Amino acid sequence: RIQVWRLTHASHTQPAASKIFPSDTAIMTSPKFELTYFPIGGRALEIRLAFNIGKIDFKDNRLTFPEFGKAKAAGEFKYGVVPVLSVDGVQMGESLAILRYVGQLAKLYPEDPMEAFRVDEIVNVMENPSSAITFTLVPQRFGLEKFDEKEKMRIRGFINEKVLPPFIAGLEKTLAKNETKGFCVGSSLSIADLKVFGSIRNIKAGFLDGISDTLYDKAPCCLAVYKTVSEHPSVVAYFKANPKG
Repeated sequence: RIQVWRLTHASHTQPAASKIFPSDTAIMTSPKFELTYFPIGGRALEIRLAFNIGKIDFKDNRLTFPEFGKAKAAGEFKYGVVPVLSVDGVQMGESLAILRYVGQLAKLYPEDPMEAFRVDEIVNVMENPSSAITFTLVPQRFGLEKFDEKEKMRIRGFINEKVLPPFIAGLEKTLAKNETKGFCVGSSLSIADLKVFGSIRNIKAGFLDGISDTLYDKAPCCLAVYKTVSEHPSVVAYFKANPKG
């Protein structure tokens, strides 16, 4: 597996006349990564995939909801939410920031500034459908009281008919401009592809009542990206071991 190396120094006491060994020797050590989230895909899926595609070792810490509640009450999470990534014990928050960080380590983020912008643009815009659906699941995170089932389904109906179709149409037009079909940007895999894959996977799963699982059926460029990611050997292996994400 690919290791992410960090340079440290160790002092060595040598005889004064010795010119064979330097007084400081660079030692390469691999940082320890620990990702904490629930035992589902959710907002950690793309991060987990990036780690696996990049063949970077990490601890996949999956909390039950009661375990999360207890840890949150104890103030263990930086912003009171997950996912969080600990790097050598230093906690990092916010799923998109974590994804970009891991994406760079896994070589899934462009070095070219314009290509990096195009990747960021898609990564950010994919939050629109995610946030709309999350709103119906945990309205408390948006400063609202929890609403009843009837109101939830009314809102989801609006999202399904008025929010997601034009969003998908716009995304399709953007992806159609990329010369290499099956990728969001350029001709190699990026975290933008992972975000599009994750969103389509959530829709196609059909577990969101009131949200059609066929919304992406008439978006061939989006589906081409989904196919590229889903057929990647590391992704195939990942879902074989983690069918829930």
